[in-house]
Order: sequence, then structure tokens, then C-alpha cells
Amino acid sequence: MDGPSSGKTAARKVTARRRMAYSVRSRGRPDIACKLEPSMPQSIARYITNEPARLILRLCKHWGHRFEVSFDDSQGEVWFDPVRCRMRVVDDGLDVVLEGPDTEGVRRMAPIFDNHIRRMNREPLSEPAWEHKDD
Repeated sequence: MDGPSSGKTAARKVTARRRMAYSVRSRGRPDIACKLEPSMPQSIARYITNEPARLILRLCKHWGHRFEVSFDDSQGEVWFDPVRCRMRVVDDGLDVVLEGPDTEGVRRMAPIFDNHIRRMNREPLSEPAWEHKDD
């Protein structure tokens, strides 16, 4: 039984509180979530959009049902095991960094992310130039 007093529902609430606590702690300090780890392969792109914060919110809420996420009004992170996606609001749009332990996994995630961001955006997006950094 999965009613309001079940352990499964309580676990979801605890996880949601942890996510909110993480977001509140990192607010105002974008360097926490956006530090690059140079030893990992990365794919980097910039999406030009007028609503980058809205896209972060929608993507994190969408993926939050299956993956660990954290976000606030200027940045977001999604942990697709083992690839991590970091999104950050910039002046002209949204910066995205995908990083993980192997190059193939990171590169495979780029078109999946691109498909999702296009579905979540209200207007057509220009094609970003993905920059791949292999270490």
C-alpha cells in the first residue's frame, strides 16, 4: 500500500527537502555547482534563449522523477549515473556542461539533452556547437 502515511511517501518528502536544502545553501555562490573537474571528459554548449532560468526549472523537475537533481533560479545539476549535467544562466542564455568518467558516455548524453531542452523550450532554439574536451 502506498498511502500518505507509507514509508515510500515519507522518503520522497525527505529527498525533496534535501534537494531544497542543497539549493538554498548554494544560492548566491554559483562557483559551488559550476566548478570544472579537468580530469573528466566534458561536453560543453551554450543555448541562446530568453528564458534560461525557466528551462533549468522545467528540466530539473522533469528529470527529478528519475534522477538526483538540485537547482535554484540561476543553476541546476542532474546526476545521470555516471554522467553529470550542470546548467547555468548566463547573459545571453544557458551554459551546459556534461561530464563523466568516459568520453563515450558524455558524448552519447549530448543529443539526449538537446532533445529534451528543445521539447521544454517555447521557441525554436539555434543549434549549439558542442565542444568536447577529452582528458
